[in-house]
Order: sequence, then C-alpha cells, then structure tokens
Amino acid sequence: MNAQGFTLPEVLAAALLVLPMSVIVVQLVPRMMKLNVHSSAVMRAGLVCEQKKNQIWANCKGVGSGVGFSQNYTQSTAAVPSPYADLLIQVTDTTQGSLKTVVITVWKDLIVNSTKDASEPGALVTMVVQNGE
Repeated sequence: MNAQGFTLPEVLAAALLVLPMSVIVVQLVPRMMKLNVHSSAVMRAGLVCEQKKNQIWANCKGVGSGVGFSQNYTQSTAAVPSPYADLLIQVTDTTQGSLKTVVITVWKDLIVNSTKDASEPGALVTMVVQNGE
C-alpha cells in the first residue's frame, strides 16, 4: 500500500482471497434455509403423529376394557386441521384377533399428489394395541 491507496496486485490478491469464501457462503445459505424448512416440517409432522397416536390410544384404552378397540381408525389421505393445514395425514388400521396395528403417516405434500414420496418431509408412527390390556 502506498500513500494513494492499494496497488492493483494488492486488490487482486484480496479479491482472490475473498471471492472463494463468498461463493461458499452464497451456496451455503440457500441450502441451510432449505434444511431448516425441511426439519421444521418433519418436527411438525412428528407432533401431529404423536397427537393422533395419543387420541387413538386413549380411545382404545378408555374407560372399560376395549371401549374403542373395535373401532376402525383407518383414514384416507386428508388435510390436517389448522395450524398444520399444509400437512396431510393418512391412517391405516389392521386388527388380527386381540392385536390392533395402527400406522399413522403425516407429511408435507410438496409434489401435490396426495401420496407420501421419499423426497417429502414427514413422520410415521406405528402403534400396536392389545385388546383388554
């Protein structure tokens, strides 16, 4: 550096040092934002799964043995009520003898096809309930 400011080689050297870092940051920020949105959707889907599981569990294990055990909890794909209206839920219920298996799937339908695709963030809970216990 001289009295008039930086020389051309100094400016070029500084640019060569700063430019690669800038490129990395510019590429990293959108990825981090996308990961944040994805993880938020997974956490919200997990919360909805847990709420639905607790609701079904309470019905199956309610007052009096097996009060809601005989009920079929199957639910075709539907929107989750507000504040999670951007999520979809699907419930399958299979009963074999005294065992009931309930699978709850909640996801954010990014492809808008009402089907859980591998790239879509979501959560899945499988619950097995025995009648009378």
